[in-house]
Amino acid sequence: MIANWWRQGMAGSAQAHYETVFSWLEDYTADLKKITVPVLVMHGDDDQIVPFASSVPRAVDLLANGVLKAYPGFPHGMLTTHADVLNPDLLAFIES
Repeated sequence: MIANWWRQGMAGSAQAHYETVFSWLEDYTADLKKITVPVLVMHGDDDQIVPFASSVPRAVDLLANGVLKAYPGFPHGMLTTHADVLNPDLLAFIES
């Protein structure tokens, strides 16, 4: 798993990784308000990269059809570490 995450990180250019930092300063409020299709926001409440309380509830509130599925104790890489839990939830949302 660690080797795969390293591989993913190395697949991006140094410039792209550098520019990502500046995107954290952007205000995406207007963009989120324009999205009208149903959106499932899946987020672990123990994410140390994108802290839950400071980002997720506000983002979901800005979506016209946002649905939040929070996962207690799950980390940032939860789609890899907890795929067995997340995949059925994602499939159920797609089918709904």
